[in-house]
Amino acid sequence: MHSNDPQAQLERLAAAVTFNVVIGNADAHGKNLSVLHSAPGRIELAPLYDLVPTAMWDNIPDRAAMHINGTSKMSDVRMVDIVNEAVGWKLDRTVAERTVRHTVDDMLERLDGLPEEFARHVAARARTLLES
Repeated sequence: MHSNDPQAQLERLAAAVTFNVVIGNADAHGKNLSVLHSAPGRIELAPLYDLVPTAMWDNIPDRAAMHINGTSKMSDVRMVDIVNEAVGWKLDRTVAERTVRHTVDDMLERLDGLPEEFARHVAARARTLLES
C-alpha cells in the first residue's frame, strides 16, 4: 500500500505539525495521527483529531510528546525546526517553508468566531512562529 501522492501527504503532515505547534498542543503524539484507506491499495493522512491547546494551561508541562527537529519544548519550536523536520522526511525545503507559512497565514485568517482568549493565544503563537 502507498499514497498516490506521497509528497502531498508529507505536506499535509507538515501542516499538521505546524497547526499543533501554533495551538500549543504538546500532547500531539503518534496515537493522534492516523491514515485512511480511501481506496484499495491507497492510504492518506486522516484529518486531525484530539487537538488540545495544552499551552493554555499552566499546570501542563511545555514538553512536546514528539520532538520536532530534536526540540522537545513546544514554546522553543521555531519555523526552521518544522521545516528541517519536514526536510528530514524528504520534503523539499521550499515546499516545506511554503507549507508552514501557508498554514500559519490560514490560521491567522480564521480567528474570527473563536473564543477571544484562544484567538489571542493562537495569534501570538502564530506571529512568534512566523518571526522566528
